[in-house]
Amino acid sequence: MKIVQSFWSKPQAVALLNGWESRLHGGWYDDKYHHMSWALSCLQLRRFYKDVELVTDEAGKKLLIDQLNLPYTKVTVVLDNINDYHPDLWALGKLYSYNIQEEPFLHIDGDIYIWKPFEPALLRSGLIAQHLEKGHSYYVKVMKMVDEHIPYLPETLINYRKNNPAINAFNTGLFGGCDVEFIRKYSERAIQFVNDNIDYLNRISIGPFNTIYEQVLFLCMANEHHKPVHLFTSTIGEKNVNDEINSLANFRKAPAGVPYIHLFGCNKKKIMYCREVAYKLKENHPAYYEMIMDMTAVFA
Repeated sequence: MKIVQSFWSKPQAVALLNGWESRLHGGWYDDKYHHMSWALSCLQLRRFYKDVELVTDEAGKKLLIDQLNLPYTKVTVVLDNINDYHPDLWALGKLYSYNIQEEPFLHIDGDIYIWKPFEPALLRSGLIAQHLEKGHSYYVKVMKMVDEHIPYLPETLINYRKNNPAINAFNTGLFGGCDVEFIRKYSERAIQFVNDNIDYLNRISIGPFNTIYEQVLFLCMANEHHKPVHLFTSTIGEKNVNDEINSLANFRKAPAGVPYIHLFGCNKKKIMYCREVAYKLKENHPAYYEMIMDMTAVFA
């Protein structure tokens, strides 16, 4: 199974959100750490996999390939095709990337770092996600906003909620599988969900909406079609998600006993996490660390 990463540059260049939901600098404290994260993520994947592909746009290619010289084995420049969308619809870049895949794949976010390969059983699965987010309070608040302001909900989402009052989702920091046909149907339906409501997005906070049309919808469709989803980790509770995935202590221990880190959410804006990314890059790939530091000095 090939590994895929995607980078739609528009959200990090013209993000309009404020606070932790903003994708300015890729959601990081500043561009330096954003670039270090991409370097660490790609380089660690290449340690274990011979095929690591990038789906991006022209600006993304200029940054990740021409400037950072990251060793992707294939680069597909197609995400300029979605530049007419609002920049805070950041999940669209991932969904478009899923949709064009023609063979089994595992998509890895650029804020995920590994220190050992994935288990073979995971890579043989029809559908793969990072973990189940069950009854997380964040989704309750976002879904309330959607119910109040978004008129056109997919039937699969409506039907699921009739029998499941809790708002559940699969975290898709890690996503993919061998069932490429179903993944294509899901990604098309997610994009259609956005298109159906494009004239109503000014009524909502767009950043949180990404989790509904990407992660909640995927769970609903997998349930509707009786598709099992192989989870990378069994973490499900809100406290456990925060403790297991976000822990600074875990990041500092990696790779000793913690071979997988997904640094998502507001932690990317916290300088202690940023410094840990810098330390891990310097420790594992010093030449890239020095290059990015030199770039920062030039553009400062």
